Amino acid sequence: MYRVFITKKGQKSRRKLDREVEPKLEQVIAKIAQNPYQNELLEPPFKEYRIRTAHFSFKGTSFRIAYKIYEEKKSVVILYIGPRETFYQKLKRLI
Repeated sequence: MYRVFITKKGQKSRRKLDREVEPKLEQVIAKIAQNPYQNELLEPPFKEYRIRTAHFSFKGTSFRIAYKIYEEKKSVVILYIGPRETFYQKLKRLI
């Protein structure tokens, strides 16, 4: 089991989500903590950062969670959480 941390930007993006998304989000974060390698590795320009994404949907809206795995510390750091429509543009600005 990996420990999960959320960056300040990740917390800010999480607070912007609808409160009804929170239970589903917690389930996805728990799955990430159990096995962070189960989700897809992103393509360039994000590949150099070893960022993976988790996908989930809520009421017809698709969401993504970008996170980075630190194997030596057995931890996962969530960088950004957001809807699919603007996800990659906002993630690119963060990195």
